[in-house]
Order: sequence, then structure tokens, then C-alpha cells
Amino acid sequence: MTTLLRIDDRDPSIVYSPDQWRGAGTVGDFDGTSMETLASGATSQLHFTGTSIAVFGSILGINNQIQGNPISTYSIDGKLVHQFAPSRENDLQVNVIFYQSDTLPQGNHTLLVTSLGDQGTFYLDYFEVTSDSSITGSPILTSLLSTATKTLSPTPAAVSQPTLSPNSASIPNGSSSKKVSIGPIVGGMLGGLVLLVIILTCLMIAVRWRRRRHQPYCSADFLRQMGQRTNLDSLEVNSHNQASQRRSQLPPGFHGAPEPFYLGTSQRKQAIISAI
Repeated sequence: MTTLLRIDDRDPSIVYSPDQWRGAGTVGDFDGTSMETLASGATSQLHFTGTSIAVFGSILGINNQIQGNPISTYSIDGKLVHQFAPSRENDLQVNVIFYQSDTLPQGNHTLLVTSLGDQGTFYLDYFEVTSDSSITGSPILTSLLSTATKTLSPTPAAVSQPTLSPNSASIPNGSSSKKVSIGPIVGGMLGGLVLLVIILTCLMIAVRWRRRRHQPYCSADFLRQMGQRTNLDSLEVNSHNQASQRRSQLPPGFHGAPEPFYLGTSQRKQAIISAI
């Protein structure tokens, strides 16, 4: 397939000889711009890839320029192939073909445009490059496309499905076995271990809470009262023992006053707890 590429005079791929060109332009120019020169030997160089190239420019009319015709030469790959001397008209001419090359081999080429001096102002507008994108016409494209095809195309072993015979029950070798990722397994084990620690901690807290819940609660007042009662019990026991000794010393047959009734320690504790 043939493609056409238009390159404007301000394109950075064009190399102009220094200090010999200046910007210009008129309404009819491509993109409204052009480059002009009056210097003898001023050059513009363009590297391109394609099968042909054309050069376009503008020519001032007799009414606009008093100098003669601007003459220019054109070289392809270092070989002079054309010289252009335009015919002048009264009015401005735009989009004039200065040079159209013959068919070139598809590939990289270099065009050199040279203005021959003060014969008139030379106006350069744009270039048109024709390229043949067919595979057979471009060894470079053929090589690139072949490399891309090898890179993108899957291998036959990855695409084709193997056919197993009834007797082919062999175990696949290590190269065809699936690889298991260790990361998810390790992550799952760590997660399970953390969950187990959390569960054990919760169980320990629950057991301690239940034990504390079933223990009797003793307030400070209760403990203080129990301490006082213990002292009283010791005094009463001593008094009871002394009374028993005195009774044993009485003569036989003598009956004194009845022995006082004392509450035991466990009975008093039960009475205190019931009162609370």
C-alpha cells in the first residue's frame, strides 16, 4: 500500500544552512508558512524513507519582484538529479512543484536542495514523501515485522491440545507440572495461628471471670465485724471454762444457777450473714 506524507517547511527534521534562511509565508502556503533565501549556496537537507519525494514552493510574480527567476538544484543521495528555473508570471504562484523524483528503492534517502544565488528570492514551502508499505519492497520493514511476529505469536506447544491414547497413562514430567505458589499457604498458616491465639486468650479471660463471679463477696464492714466476733468468742470461751472450773469445786449435791447459754462461733456467723 502506498502512503503520502507531507512535511512542512518548519518541520524540525529539515536542516537549513545557518544564517541564510528566514521565515516567510502567504495565504496560499501550506500551513501559511514558507522559508525564503537570497543567499547563494543556501541549502536545505531532508532525510526521508520512501520511494519518491516532491518539493513545493512559491514564485513571486513580475509585479512583486524586480529580480530574475530563482534557480535551484536538487540532489538525491549525493547525486545531482535536477535543476529548476521557473517561468515568471505577473501574479504570485503558490503550490508550485519545484522537483518530483523518479521512483526510488524503498528505504532511507537524503535530499539536498540548493539555491543558486541572487537570481531572485527562493521560497520553499513543503515536501511530499511517497512510501510503499508492502513487505516485499522494504527489507527493514520485513525484518521488523518478522521479529514482531515471532515475539507475539504463541508457540505451537502452547496452542495445540495433546491427544492421549488409551495406553498413555504416564505421569507428566516436572516441566509440565503446575507450580504451586507458597505465599498463600504461608499466609493461611500464619492467619490460622493468630486466630488460635486469640481464641485461647478469650477462653482464659472467660474462665477467670467465671471463677471470680462464684467467689463470695466480703465487704470491709463484714470482715471488721467478724474480727470483733472472733475476739468475743475467745472471751466467752474463757469465761465458760472458768465457770466450769468453779462448778467443779462446789460440794456434791449443790446446784447453783443454771449455766448460761452461749452461741457457737458458726451459729453467730450464720446469724450475722442472715442479718446482712
